Amino acid sequence: LPRDADALNLLGVVRAQQQRAGEAQRLFRRALAASPSHVGAHVNLGELLLTTGRPGAALEILIRAHRLAPDRPDVNQNLAMLYGGRGEHERALAHLRLVPRESARGDYYPLLLKSLLALKRPDEARTLAREFGESSNVDALERVRFALLLGGGGLSEEALGLLEAARRTSPESFPVLYGLGVVNAAAR
Repeated sequence: LPRDADALNLLGVVRAQQQRAGEAQRLFRRALAASPSHVGAHVNLGELLLTTGRPGAALEILIRAHRLAPDRPDVNQNLAMLYGGRGEHERALAHLRLVPRESARGDYYPLLLKSLLALKRPDEARTLAREFGESSNVDALERVRFALLLGGGGLSEEALGLLEAARRTSPESFPVLYGLGVVNAAAR
């Protein structure tokens, strides 16, 4: 095995992609032993721990990654997901605000919406819903999921607006029609 932190980290990524989580974890930890400030190894280990159901361990590693690279979007988005999952929505929101929209991954908007709704910030949630609705790189299923979150948070009008827009582009889509039914039923 190599001793170089970059090589160990890269091999860890390969093992993770091969669904060999135990080997990947050992390689990421060896990379960190070789270079304790290796941000990539911190991030990769944190994400591996997240995907293998160890959020507490992932949080610890990602906090270290954040200390090393506080502006890194993937670190902030992962921390937001972990904090949101623990009900720490102010912390989640603080990390999400550090993620530039163009660097955001797919779960960014739902994470942000969940935090805004949990913190009882409906005006900001409405603004986010408009921004999300204007996004061109969102498919119908993502729109439905987002709309269901809106409806569940008491913003039925905004949810229905998103779903109606999705229906115009996908008129026969079962998820869109289902979402319309759920939100309409809940709004009554």
